[in-house]
Amino acid sequence: MPALKKLLTGAAAALVFATSLGVAGPANAAEANHHKDPLTVVQQQGLVGAPAARAQNDVAARNVAANPAGKSKLGPVSLVASAPGTTATVENGVKVNRARGNDYGTVVGTGPHGTEAGYVVINTPTAPSEYKFIVGNVDTKLSLNKNGSVTVKNAAGEQLNDILPPWAKDATGKSLPTSYTVAGNTLVQKVDHRGAAYPVVADPEYGCGIGWCSIYFDRGETSLIAAGGSFGALTIKDACKMAPGPAAFVCVLGTGYVTITALAANGQGKCVGIIAYPSPMPPFASWNTFIYTGSQCH
Repeated sequence: MPALKKLLTGAAAALVFATSLGVAGPANAAEANHHKDPLTVVQQQGLVGAPAARAQNDVAARNVAANPAGKSKLGPVSLVASAPGTTATVENGVKVNRARGNDYGTVVGTGPHGTEAGYVVINTPTAPSEYKFIVGNVDTKLSLNKNGSVTVKNAAGEQLNDILPPWAKDATGKSLPTSYTVAGNTLVQKVDHRGAAYPVVADPEYGCGIGWCSIYFDRGETSLIAAGGSFGALTIKDACKMAPGPAAFVCVLGTGYVTITALAANGQGKCVGIIAYPSPMPPFASWNTFIYTGSQCH
């Protein structure tokens, strides 16, 4: 799939699919060991745990700074994995659903960027290629955008959050085809993991916190922006459309500064990001850039 920009949410959700090939039965005990526990998979990949808890503190501080008056509509929206045929448990505050034999499962907990993140772990090539998630409540409305992201709105049509464009990688780092479809407040992520090297990891993730949104460019996009030119500028412009309110316009005005930051990030083998948030002074919006690495910087 094409590399796509990512946004970070405060106390929202990011969702990951991890798959590990396994064939049950005594004839192939070595492969049977690949049926890993879903929680173990995400913990080993650093998707939940201590680093995520530290990130949560950073996000909480940013929420207060960006929205001191509590006026923004942007904020966390509940996200629940719909995984029929699984057994549900809660382990140290992390919600885990496991299918029989750990063929696949779901994990919901604090993610690596301080957001509530949902993960799906698939352990066999015969596991489903589509997974449903319930976003918010029955009044929540989802709309699919051209870049693959999903805008989350309330019954009045006000933006509550964004679900970021999906990506999926196999164990070798190869990108796999993945996409969203939406109906009402149901999100479905499709992941084509045929012939993949397991585990495969995919990540639908919320993009906005309380009063702010963060945009994450991947390695390919960072390189394109660093090179300058019309394609890099268009990449920034398209990403800025997902920023809240007037921040979208202000974000585009900073194309030159984003390019400079992308040059630095590219030289370090990392990625560039943008955070946009309201401001009390005209034009009542502001933004800044940052350099990051991790699962979004693929």
